[in-house]
Amino acid sequence: MIGNWKWLASSGGVIAAVGTFILKGPEIIESGSRTYRKVRGIPETPYPVSSEAFGTDSIPRFGFKFAYPMRWDRSDPDNSDGSCYRNPRYPLVTVVAYGSNPVLEPTTLEGWVEAALEGPHRKLLSKVESGRYLVGGSRTWRVREKVPGVRAVYEYKDRKTTYRVMAQFVQHDAQVCVLCSAPKYLFGSFEQMFLHVCDSLELYEPIWSISNEQKNRRRDVIWEIMKAMRPTEAAKTSGLYACLMSVRPALALQITEQELEVELREMEKLGLVYRDPVAGGWSCHKADGN
Repeated sequence: MIGNWKWLASSGGVIAAVGTFILKGPEIIESGSRTYRKVRGIPETPYPVSSEAFGTDSIPRFGFKFAYPMRWDRSDPDNSDGSCYRNPRYPLVTVVAYGSNPVLEPTTLEGWVEAALEGPHRKLLSKVESGRYLVGGSRTWRVREKVPGVRAVYEYKDRKTTYRVMAQFVQHDAQVCVLCSAPKYLFGSFEQMFLHVCDSLELYEPIWSISNEQKNRRRDVIWEIMKAMRPTEAAKTSGLYACLMSVRPALALQITEQELEVELREMEKLGLVYRDPVAGGWSCHKADGN
């Protein structure tokens, strides 16, 4: 984009100058007989909120879906926890959505939000209740259950850049979060789009609450791994997770190491495995050798 540009200097004694600029990414590159400092470019109009510009992304592992900008670049984690979209022209503008199982403290919505918003370089600007409805049932009937949620806007500083973030937090069987982030000077241009993404969040029953098939398969593999061990051996959770990743990576990528620890405790209650308090590991053999 090329056009006339008038610049009012904030310092240096120059009042105004007229020249030609080229808008390229997040900066304005000056040209002409004089060289001026580079300044950040801002979109001329807010990012258009149009249904044609959005698709629907679904994360079945944690039971949620949301609208995403179809023309943005996408990158996802290997463990299927969520999705990340980055504006191709302004790469510091991102939309991230992810889920997690509330197995570690804090496990409440209030505690989770408080922990996510606290920090020495974070400044809370607003926080409002913004719940959702969990839709479940079958093809012939639907159940809508109200789920509490919070939408917050805060700022944080990373090196020399101040970012403003709109975050949507919701907790049902899983903790679900949508983070829409942009440098502070760009946030106003994308704010309406961020609201559209946060408001589009829909919940449904996650696959791990519908069926225990994957968990049962994982338990069988863990038990076979322990069965191959000597009666005097005990494996720590980290070692079992690494072994599971080696022999059945698809089952391992569905959970984290901390979530495997929870599953092992459930297996212990069923009498399938035993924890050796001395070695601090797990075994399918009791300490007395049985």
